[in-house]
Amino acid sequence: MYVTLNVNLGQQHNVFLVPQQALQRDTAGAYVFVVGPGGKVKRKTVDTRDSYRNNWIVTNGLDNGDQVVVTGLQAVQVGGPGALARLRPETMPPRHPADHA
Repeated sequence: MYVTLNVNLGQQHNVFLVPQQALQRDTAGAYVFVVGPGGKVKRKTVDTRDSYRNNWIVTNGLDNGDQVVVTGLQAVQVGGPGALARLRPETMPPRHPADHA
């Protein structure tokens, strides 16, 4: 006998979903590059607890409105923090109403 069960394990609030390719790690921990005022790139240390599909769940370190660098990370690392970035907004695909992070 088989049973199909759908369970809502809850929702997390005040977290961000960041594409896995945008998050980097080094000996100091996890970080992302964000585009700040004037188009300058800066590094932000973040805390992650888990992943959801192809994204990291970032629980600390990002603010509303932060623009995370997702592609071109080699160029950012070569230019270093403070380098200028060209913005090309990328949007997350809409979440299905049954999906919960």
